[in-house]
Amino acid sequence: MLFPMVESCLPAEILRAWERYVGYSSDESGKKDLDSLMKFLSIEVSSEDRIKLARNSFDSEKFNYKKKLGNLSTTATAADLFNSNFKNRKDFTFKNSNDNCIFCEKMHASENCCEAASMLYDVKKNAVIKRGVCYICLKRGHMSHSCRSDVKCIICNKRHYAVLCSKLPLRSGLETESASVENSTTASSSSSNVLANQACTSEVLLQTLVVVLQNGNHKSLVRALIDTGSQKSYILKSTAEKLAFKNEGEEEFIHSLFGGTKTKMYRHKCYKICLTNVDNNYTCNLNVYDQEMICNDVPSVRHGPWINELKNRKINLSDRGHNLGGKIEILIGADVAGKLLTGTMFYLKSGPVAIKTKLGWTLMGKTYRNKTKFDNNHFMNVTSMFVNDMCISDLRNLKDDCLSCKINCQKIEGKAITTKRSLLSIANPIFDPIGFTAPVTLKPKLILQEIWKLKLKWDENLPENILNQVKQWLEQLPILAGIKIPRCLNLSSNGIKQIALHVFCDASKKAYAACVFLRVEYEEVFVKLIQAKARVAPLKDISIPRLELLSCTLGTRLAASVKNDLNLPDVRIYYLTDSMTALAWIQRTRDWGVFVFNRVKEIRNLSDVSSWEHVPSEKNFADILTRGCSAQQLIYLRWWEGEPSWLSENPVQCPRSKQVPDEKTMNLELRKSVLVNTAKRIEEFNWHCKYFSSYLKVVRMIAWIFRFFKNAKRIDVCNTSEITFSEFDHAEKIVIKLIQMENFEGVTDEKLRPLKPFLDQFGILRFQVTCHRQLTAVQN
Repeated sequence: MLFPMVESCLPAEILRAWERYVGYSSDESGKKDLDSLMKFLSIEVSSEDRIKLARNSFDSEKFNYKKKLGNLSTTATAADLFNSNFKNRKDFTFKNSNDNCIFCEKMHASENCCEAASMLYDVKKNAVIKRGVCYICLKRGHMSHSCRSDVKCIICNKRHYAVLCSKLPLRSGLETESASVENSTTASSSSSNVLANQACTSEVLLQTLVVVLQNGNHKSLVRALIDTGSQKSYILKSTAEKLAFKNEGEEEFIHSLFGGTKTKMYRHKCYKICLTNVDNNYTCNLNVYDQEMICNDVPSVRHGPWINELKNRKINLSDRGHNLGGKIEILIGADVAGKLLTGTMFYLKSGPVAIKTKLGWTLMGKTYRNKTKFDNNHFMNVTSMFVNDMCISDLRNLKDDCLSCKINCQKIEGKAITTKRSLLSIANPIFDPIGFTAPVTLKPKLILQEIWKLKLKWDENLPENILNQVKQWLEQLPILAGIKIPRCLNLSSNGIKQIALHVFCDASKKAYAACVFLRVEYEEVFVKLIQAKARVAPLKDISIPRLELLSCTLGTRLAASVKNDLNLPDVRIYYLTDSMTALAWIQRTRDWGVFVFNRVKEIRNLSDVSSWEHVPSEKNFADILTRGCSAQQLIYLRWWEGEPSWLSENPVQCPRSKQVPDEKTMNLELRKSVLVNTAKRIEEFNWHCKYFSSYLKVVRMIAWIFRFFKNAKRIDVCNTSEITFSEFDHAEKIVIKLIQMENFEGVTDEKLRPLKPFLDQFGILRFQVTCHRQLTAVQN
């Protein structure tokens, strides 16, 4: 039984030799048994060892010479950089020529050569022999019999690349020419960049694999891409026509692309195709739609450290070692991809992830190219994908040396503002990091919040009243271009007497804001807005005092930022708010609630409590930031100059207010506390001792009390006789219990533990004496 199993496991070549061995064996019976097979295998192993020993001894010098050639330096010289067109320099020898293709001598791996597809098998075989490379891995330094590469042909499953397969069909002339041109372009680009740029760059691998597409007797190797972002599966129109698939019907649908772009309505033919993996052990049928072009060329998996990791795990990628180019002919969408996944995946240390599907292993994820040993002659590839049409230079007017607004009218003109989506696209056309136009830019934010409260959809038409507000706001925007503020602060000039920062904080039901003014005192007083911010109040209802506290928090943050940016470590800062409640929260140390406590804590960390003062609302410069205004009103008020202002007075006179905080509103934010009263019942057990000093009299008193209880319950019968023995005994037990309850805590009393107390049937504490324990032991 064991002999056929062992014999079936032998390779084909060994099995043939075994059949010959049995035929020419000296044994007359010629019986095939397990002992003869083991003897034959032993002889074969010994013979192979002797052949290998003899071959290695004769080729040792040649092998060492090739090994030395492989260790030559691969550093590019200045001469190499000067002339990188190696094809036209026949007498030029590149030191790293081991990387050149053995078929076309271009800078790519031999197994990925597209020109080899048009060569005859004998021509390619002669090239392998002429170059002295391994027939299996196409690398120098060893022969095929000692090759350890885990290479497998996707056509015949033998140990060689598909490019050297004798069953590989030749490409047509047009296809070969196209591949040659494409490969030439790639090779030219590679040869011009390989020396000039050796920096570390990255790429992202997609889930590509090679499958067998078949229609009856027609078969073709194609590259497929698994894309779970596609709802349908597709096939190249040319591929479907080439294999003559039968049209199963037609459908029309629109493609929704990245960024929300939608195509026109296209008509697609539907085909039912059959895919088989390269190992020919799994087949699946799926419905696909034809497409002129699925995507741009996707390169196959190149060589890298991930290849070695895959070899260690004995994983073979089908999309490697072929000459199918970068064209994707099948796109497997989410309608089929989920059924092909097996759930097996490995996270490789080099970056990508190996995912197993029923059609083969795929590689997906970000990879990094290895740096060369000598990386002192490279430059960095910089690709900027960030597009910004707003910069700080837009604020500066070089002619007048001042700061002004740049209105992006091109962004607004020609747009029909009828929906929430279109309004959001033009809601911020002004680049103003300082914030002197904040009262105007607050308007669209308030309008958007009002739209949000109406719960309108993104593409739903806006109400007429909101459209009128938006139109009025847009019409006045160009007026802001006339605002000009001085650019220079002159903080380093001589003659400065005092520098101070005044921070104003205010809030309304719609918004809360803060602004920072710089006051510099020379012979005259110079006042200027440094920074302002206005934020829309949350949609959730929140009280005005809380919003005022939020504005104070915003003001302390702005002041800390300005102080650090202007490099004024010792500047005096005045914090001003018109909310007495918020001011009391900051100045008083109480057990406030979570909301108030967290913000007061931040305010106290960033500012000095003594620097906070009250200012009347009409004198608060942050008031306009919370209400908002039109561009025309902003030009008239010129609030960024502090006019009219009490700040320009010398010395500055801060307006005082006689208002007092609302204690009721302020105490609402105190931390909620619960008063717990614990009542302990104290029983008096010695009440019976207050009447008599005689034990017997106390017992008789308790007995008469219980007699009274019985007589009170029964009206018809009244017992007036003397106390009986049973009544006396019951009363005595009650007295004993009262005495014990007064002096002991029960069975768990620490003082009674050595006596081993226990409760009898009447609830009286008793103890086990020595005599009782001995008697109990005898009875047991």
